[in-house]
Amino acid sequence: MTSSQTTLLEPARHLPILGEYDVVVIGGGPAGLAAAAIASKRGARTLLVESYGFLGGMGTAGGVTNFAGLYERAAERGNVPPFQVPPRFAAAKDKLNLSTPFNFVSTCDIIGGNSGSPVIDRAGEVVGLIFDGNIQSLVLDIGYTEAQARAVAVDARAIMAALRQVYDCGGLADEIERR
Repeated sequence: MTSSQTTLLEPARHLPILGEYDVVVIGGGPAGLAAAAIASKRGARTLLVESYGFLGGMGTAGGVTNFAGLYERAAERGNVPPFQVPPRFAAAKDKLNLSTPFNFVSTCDIIGGNSGSPVIDRAGEVVGLIFDGNIQSLVLDIGYTEAQARAVAVDARAIMAALRQVYDCGGLADEIERR
């Protein structure tokens, strides 16, 4: 880069060019995060751009906390992607206890690649499965701070309810619960 290429001319302002990258990934949802991680691991100078200020895409931005929130959020937004309730969940609404917790946030120390890892309580019981973290969790392989780092997990009660009432997989749920 030459010194004459230090800004980008936009109508009404100059923007500083803060770096040169081989790969620029727009969107820090699951696919964007995976693309950026793979590019970086392969040696590419990688920039991940996320407008929300946290990672996880709509899985995190949706803010669903129980089954009722799932249906309410979809209805508020016209039940269209990315807030559309999947057909099987729509058909099973009357079978579900809508107050069943859907997801939760914790201070678990995670790094990339933890999706699907169990969250265990002090009694040794699985209470959820990790599916994402906030932006502050990206550096947890280097340093951890409980003040900011957050992990988002799917609540085990929602998983079991979905297996039984949405997917008609009671036998699998029984096996998981050792019944």
